[in-house]
Amino acid sequence: CVPTEIDGKNVILTGILPQEEIQKMAAWQGGMIFKKHEGCKAKINVIDENQDAPEALAERRALQNLNENEVILGSDYAANNGLAAGDTLELLGEKFKVLTTLPATGTVDDGRVFAHLHTVQRLSKSGEVVNIIEVMGCCEDVANGLVGDLQSLLPGTKVVTIANVVETQVSINRMMTNLSYLFLAILIAVGGASMASASFANVMERRREIGTLMALGATPRFVTQLFLAKAALLGLAGGITGYIAGSVLAVFLGPAFADVSVLPVPNLAFISAAIAVLVTIAASYIPARQAARLDPCMCFKEV
Repeated sequence: CVPTEIDGKNVILTGILPQEEIQKMAAWQGGMIFKKHEGCKAKINVIDENQDAPEALAERRALQNLNENEVILGSDYAANNGLAAGDTLELLGEKFKVLTTLPATGTVDDGRVFAHLHTVQRLSKSGEVVNIIEVMGCCEDVANGLVGDLQSLLPGTKVVTIANVVETQVSINRMMTNLSYLFLAILIAVGGASMASASFANVMERRREIGTLMALGATPRFVTQLFLAKAALLGLAGGITGYIAGSVLAVFLGPAFADVSVLPVPNLAFISAAIAVLVTIAASYIPARQAARLDPCMCFKEV
């Protein structure tokens, strides 16, 4: 960060490397809402096919490229000085083109001017040094002692945190996790009850077929395994179908309603299928045992 003047007004010129800086901002500000927190390793996939429309990318914090003769303006600075994309301004003796304006964040960044880090280092004649390092997307790590670790790693530096932001982010993460577990438990309970009810109905409807099988020599164990195998196949099909449908809906509805990009997680396909199979087997066990205890004579008597 370099203090300077533009048209007699003080401003902080901040050097950034967009591909690193902006991606971290995107991940921290919402790109990871529906994914497990990954601390400082958090990344988001940024698609630059619309790089010719920087204002749209700035809105999503997805800018990747910033030429050495371009600057990005904070929302407050742009509004107060009547600047917009395509305008030019002079900084430290050189003219720069305004690439775009960042959306308001409610932080000091709204009043700053951002340029390429290498350009700022060259114009300020400071050499290859930095005077501020922003660590983003690490709220849980901060709560677990990251500040102390950084102070030990970088002696002589001042390490500060935005306490309210950290506390709020950690609280939101925990709340979302607890809500996810609650919804999962409710869905499993409802799904299991529905499967158990359907299995009981199936046993009642097929009493004659069950009696015929047992009269032909089928053992109670075979009947039990037959119903459990059917339940497992239904659970497997339901788990895979649910994963595909949920992923498709998340990909399309995430940007539309939550303004975040959601990508499918292949590992969840195996987890969802396994959970679905276990739930259907558990829900069908009692109906299957009931079918195995049927008396063939009583089944034929009802025909």
